[in-house]
Amino acid sequence: MKLTILGNSGAYPCADGACSGYLLTDNGTGILLDCGTGVVANLQKHLSIQKLSHIIISHIHADHFLDLIPLRYALFRLKSLGIIHRPVIHLPPGGAPQLLSAVSFLENPDFFSEYFHVEEYNPAEGLNISGIDFKFAPVPHYVPSWAISAKKGGKLTFSSDCAPGDTLVDLAAGSDIFLCEALLEKNDDDGSPRGHMTMEEAAAIARKAAVKHLLVSHFWPDSDYSHQLAAAKKIFPGKLEMAELNRSYSV
Repeated sequence: MKLTILGNSGAYPCADGACSGYLLTDNGTGILLDCGTGVVANLQKHLSIQKLSHIIISHIHADHFLDLIPLRYALFRLKSLGIIHRPVIHLPPGGAPQLLSAVSFLENPDFFSEYFHVEEYNPAEGLNISGIDFKFAPVPHYVPSWAISAKKGGKLTFSSDCAPGDTLVDLAAGSDIFLCEALLEKNDDDGSPRGHMTMEEAAAIARKAAVKHLLVSHFWPDSDYSHQLAAAKKIFPGKLEMAELNRSYSV
């Protein structure tokens, strides 16, 4: 399997960048993990839209799903050229009506279903897509959010947006690549519910889970995370990098 970083920004994209979007490819199958603002532009640098077969959405926040709208228009354009292609959108439980509400102003209940197969995954059952086994674990966030692991030979685990928790440690255990979103610049825990983590916290999870390679992602575009990265490297003894936009990694 190959992982390509299509977007690594948090909340809004950096210049020439994109929010959360991670492409997993294997033997011609293209699977997108999240589809945040700007992701479709970068997707086309690495894979034609006709070869994108599945999109798995971790949670219903705009910076993780909003580019499903321009992707839908791309499929509309293909259809007008005589090319019928309907990828599958795998949404978290309850995600279908939430996704539709995001485009309710268009007054078209078939806005997505006309061009995608829209499904909700059962986290307890997981998914198998072209021989890749996907598992899910609930993680702490401001809305229901699911970490995702993908295993076929190697193992990739994607944290989604979340605060630290044992469910993520368990899911990530033994991963070849642990792709962890670490937005916070500092731990400002005041006892209120949290939805994100620092790089140091990501490093602590990676160490507990005994992963081989930690990739941190989901950054504020206006922040310098060099101090956080240096601190995280003191916690996690393995390979640790900031996920680089448009770079690919072997799983």
